[in-house]
Amino acid sequence: EVEQLGGKIIINASNEQELLSFTNSNFWGISIRNKDVTNEFLSSLNLNGKRLILYDVRSPKKSREALNKHPDYLFTDDIKTTLTEKY
Repeated sequence: EVEQLGGKIIINASNEQELLSFTNSNFWGISIRNKDVTNEFLSSLNLNGKRLILYDVRSPKKSREALNKHPDYLFTDDIKTTLTEKY
């Protein structure tokens, strides 16, 4: 699924294998549901300068998990909780 975010084109991956297949594309960034990707997988992945966007983060525990994956952007349902977890 291709989307546009602030004039930038991003692709939405549904699993780690799909995410891997998009790393050599011309898209600006790749988004993926937080639960669909592991920290270990992301640590070993070369995104070739693409931005990583994680979404579907709804609890303090999931906020911590997502922040530990070091995304460029994080879409969250509870910004206050997420900021509390980060700082």
